[in-house]
Amino acid sequence: MMKKAILFSIVLVTMYIVQSCTKTTGNAAESILSENTVNMRATFTSGKSQSELKDSYGKLSKDKQIALWLDKVNQISTQKLPTQHLLLLASLKSELQKTNLTFSLSNDKIRNIALDLARITPGDDFIDMFDSMNDYTYVGKFHGTDVCSSCITDIENEGVVPVNNPSSPNARVPVCNCAWTCGHPFGPGGSSNCRQTSSGCGFLWMSGCMHEY
Repeated sequence: MMKKAILFSIVLVTMYIVQSCTKTTGNAAESILSENTVNMRATFTSGKSQSELKDSYGKLSKDKQIALWLDKVNQISTQKLPTQHLLLLASLKSELQKTNLTFSLSNDKIRNIALDLARITPGDDFIDMFDSMNDYTYVGKFHGTDVCSSCITDIENEGVVPVNNPSSPNARVPVCNCAWTCGHPFGPGGSSNCRQTSSGCGFLWMSGCMHEY
């Protein structure tokens, strides 16, 4: 009887260890979010210029990047948006909470949710929701009217932006701040004489920055 009890205890401990070891990106992001009693995004963005913000974001771990966007999605979900939007936001949150998450538009589920949201949301609102760290406010109606066609095209193309950083980038050259065609307040143009990044633009900042404005 004692041997069975000991064996059962060993099995329980083993299961606990295995479960603990399999908790990766998604759960880690949730833990980071739950441990921060103050507004993560407000703290992260405070006192930073746009360029400094994108540069700092690129240096964060994936877990912390996801935690920031989980915080933003949670905030958007508190608004009295149309039912279809709330359902899609719930699906997006569920994806961001998953373990072993591929935090990229190459993730079909995230890309499809992004497309569904882009197709039913005016461009101005879509950008404020998913291409900005600031809170989004909905007061009975959307701010804009037309959807962002270029956003949809970019997401359909998986937001792939080639990054061609030189092997020894010049630290005096500014960090690029946006390349996504719908990323406000930026538009076509700008200077390419900047240090390109692999993130910081587009839907949940999953696309790269290639120009400096």
